[in-house]
Amino acid sequence: MLMGSVSWAAVLVAGAVLLGCSGAEWRAVEIDSPYQAPKALTVTVVAPRVAQEASQALISALVDELRSSGISATIVSGTAGGAEANLTISKWEPGSQAMRWLVGFGAGEGEIVVTVDTATIGIAGTAHGWISGGFFGGDSNDSAIATGRLIGRTIITGRSETQPRQPKTPRSMASRVGAQ
Repeated sequence: MLMGSVSWAAVLVAGAVLLGCSGAEWRAVEIDSPYQAPKALTVTVVAPRVAQEASQALISALVDELRSSGISATIVSGTAGGAEANLTISKWEPGSQAMRWLVGFGAGEGEIVVTVDTATIGIAGTAHGWISGGFFGGDSNDSAIATGRLIGRTIITGRSETQPRQPKTPRSMASRVGAQ
């Protein structure tokens, strides 16, 4: 009986490491009421040079999320203000993949902070994404992908769905496996 419990615990911990620990949440968001999702949307993403790869991951996840619900998304180049949805990456910290893999439990965590302004459809706020683990430390762009999906779901539904952060303990790592 004890051996079976130890085996399941090992599977849960290994699963948490392999699945990855990333997500996104709104730090602040305002959504106009009543809300009407757009049928089409032009998007500009402004990012510092060091965040270009993260910018592409964010764009890809956002466009995929919107298209999955029938919303046509067009990315336009330029500075903030030229599109219906303006996203600005104000912070990009890829963290350390090696530290996430070797140490885990929050060491080497990466994060992204994106300011969102969609004045024409009525959503404004700041989204925060993170990566704190995964297969061989996870991909730093997972935080950007999670943030792009969060922003996309909010544009689709007009609701601020959030994946609340959990404390970084071995127990929370195991509990995330069942939740994902």
